[in-house]
Amino acid sequence: MNPAPGTTTAGNGGDFDPRQAADLLDQATRQARRQFTPLSPLLFTFRAVVVLVVFGGFWLSVRGQHPYTGHLSGWAIAVAVVLVAINISWTAWVIERAGTGVSGPAQRKWQAWKGIMVAAWIIGYATTAPLYHAEVSHPVWGLYPASAPLLIIGLAGAAVAAAFRYWPLAGTAWPSPWRPPQPASGARPARG
Repeated sequence: MNPAPGTTTAGNGGDFDPRQAADLLDQATRQARRQFTPLSPLLFTFRAVVVLVVFGGFWLSVRGQHPYTGHLSGWAIAVAVVLVAINISWTAWVIERAGTGVSGPAQRKWQAWKGIMVAAWIIGYATTAPLYHAEVSHPVWGLYPASAPLLIIGLAGAAVAAAFRYWPLAGTAWPSPWRPPQPASGARPARG
């Protein structure tokens, strides 16, 4: 961060305009948020490609079969598992990197966020096994695995973000349920 040219601190005998100080504080806040935002546009782009490839592969795999009784090909499942594993690994690496050096209340919020979201993912997808073994009707089985887990995860993300008063995520949790709050979400600068 570079200070505005021609400014000095009051202790050095120079004048430091309050507007310049507010601009400098806003600039530092924007730069810190960019630096601590863990999920990059490249990762979101990769996720969009993963969704297209996985669902497109599933569609190609069952093309010409009955939509609820057709069987997925092994290659489609293998591609999905590999791409999801890459996504999980990349996301975990980026999130851990963004949280490095964070301590105190922000670290406790960060740990609580991760715990709640892991539980939401487990609950969302663990419910599919009992539904499968209960032999629920085809429309339920056809819709639940593709939509309900992400709705559960999105609801958990929105609820936790609202509880932490992280309003940007609370408002956008449905389209992107896996974006955690910024780890450096300490006190907000006062606006003057």
